[in-house]
Amino acid sequence: MKKRIVQIIIHIAVWLCFFSLPYFIYPQQSSSLIFPSNRIMYFVLLSNTFLVLFYYSNSSVFIPKLLARRKTILYILAIVCCYLLFCLIQYNLHRSIELIIHHPRKKGWFFFFSGASAIFFLIYIVSSGIKIISEWFRAEQKKEQVENEKLQTELSLLKAQINPHFMFNVLNTIYSLALSQSEKTPDAVMKLSKLMRYVMNDSAGEMVMLESEIQYISNYIDLQKMRLTDMVTINYHIALADIMDKRIAPMLLIPFVENAFKYGVSTREYSPIDISLGMEGKWMVFEVKNRKINTKNSDSNNIGIDNVKRRLELIYPNNYELEIEDFKETYQVSLKIALK
Repeated sequence: MKKRIVQIIIHIAVWLCFFSLPYFIYPQQSSSLIFPSNRIMYFVLLSNTFLVLFYYSNSSVFIPKLLARRKTILYILAIVCCYLLFCLIQYNLHRSIELIIHHPRKKGWFFFFSGASAIFFLIYIVSSGIKIISEWFRAEQKKEQVENEKLQTELSLLKAQINPHFMFNVLNTIYSLALSQSEKTPDAVMKLSKLMRYVMNDSAGEMVMLESEIQYISNYIDLQKMRLTDMVTINYHIALADIMDKRIAPMLLIPFVENAFKYGVSTREYSPIDISLGMEGKWMVFEVKNRKINTKNSDSNNIGIDNVKRRLELIYPNNYELEIEDFKETYQVSLKIALK
């Protein structure tokens, strides 16, 4: 609303300056405010008023109603008619000047090539240029808005694909504890409630505190420990002092941690899982390493990893480095993100 008011004020100021020009061109006539009694000032005022009407007619009617709808011939005819009408006004203005100064000029259609015609086409160029540029900016803003809406929709879909899959695995863990009537079941349910609260509330925004994301991962690891045997060793190291006040896109790290527990644990083989997170300058460095033990249906895991890659491209373009080393016996992920 304020922007619109400013635009109106600017238009009024410009046209007031434009209308004041005759008083500088004909100072001896400026004392006469009754234009009909002064033939020159009458036609000057009529000419300027016509130019104002032409300016807004061209930008508000001719261009959007004719030119934009590919009615090119009608548009050209409209401009030509306006020009001829303007020339008629200018002709009468010049005739009035000749009568007053008693010095007739050469006969002919000289006014077609006079400075007045140059003013007409200057108004036409300015009117068309401003309209075309404003429409271009409006189209670009609309395009950007559509792209942003598309981006937000795509990010929401990607997060929706990650969360149900993750919750399904967590419920499997609690189900296993319940079947064995483990004393850890109530604690596991409490951990799950914290995870769900984070997913449903905290992670709904575009960015979350990195500390909250780490706490979410810690709760997940604690929940996984409840079902693991001594064959699984978890080395979990977080440099908490370096991550204060840092923000990150939610649910971005958990797929790699989930992947390590899904394919890197065993009840019969030694299964180390190394998880670390710290800061190197502005870069967050997140690393996960595990042995490859359970490789069945590994293709289904590609969906979660591909989603993370897509989110990284959308949220952190040119501001991340992701290295995945998929060896025969080990799987290692190194992710670096430039955080603000």
